[in-house]
Amino acid sequence: MKTYRLDISENARLDCYLHETYQWDIVGKVNVSHPAIIVCPGGGYTSISCSEAEPVALTFMKEGFSTFVLNYSIGDNCTWPNALHEILSAIWQVRSHAAEWHINPDAIAVMGFSAGGGMAAIAATQWNTEGVDKIIGSPDLESLKPNAAVLGYGAMDVSLLTKNNILEKKDEHFDPVNYIGKHTPPTFLWHGRRDSCVPSFATVDYARKLDDLDISYELHVFDFANHALTVFNRNTDSDNYDCRELRNVGLWVEMCADWLMTTFGY
Repeated sequence: MKTYRLDISENARLDCYLHETYQWDIVGKVNVSHPAIIVCPGGGYTSISCSEAEPVALTFMKEGFSTFVLNYSIGDNCTWPNALHEILSAIWQVRSHAAEWHINPDAIAVMGFSAGGGMAAIAATQWNTEGVDKIIGSPDLESLKPNAAVLGYGAMDVSLLTKNNILEKKDEHFDPVNYIGKHTPPTFLWHGRRDSCVPSFATVDYARKLDDLDISYELHVFDFANHALTVFNRNTDSDNYDCRELRNVGLWVEMCADWLMTTFGY
């Protein structure tokens, strides 16, 4: 494994976890280029959740992905369009370094949890914002498109965010369900039905809109599960949860990895 740290902006950075350049095997096929996942941790837009950062990157590395953690701007610096520029800049960094990092430029997913799920959804639904390619310095809008999205208990309801003082003022762009269109990539969604921070209906509504547009998706809502379960393995702090009661929740990782590999054609 190789690791790098890149500055995305004055207040944001990208931590990179790259597979070595040796050939590897997936289901009988030898591949030189790896699929990639850009992880956006949660933290209510006021902090970056450690349990949803490096533990996620390392867990999905074991599934065959090169992974990246976006430490995006928080607090007063989390504004529009700054949030969009940071997540799309991360996508462009990965895609523009694809040859050097042995990454498949057509197999780049954004993955987010809680507030980070909102960030990932913003990338999935608003990557085609007119003129943003000129700001970031990419050749065109298509070069900023994520090839898939993974949204874990995503905070995607702006009214709820402002009500709970997570965002100081309402900005419609932080309500990505309203921007879902034919341009939105295939999406894997999961949520806890007993989530007391971000109600699961936000994820279900997102999936319903994808279904209306016949966009490929997979949805899992886990009964008994609350918030911030992340990858739910020994790399994360799960002391607050009954692992026997919630043992099925950790299965989302393997299901998601299999879904991504199928989506990417591996």
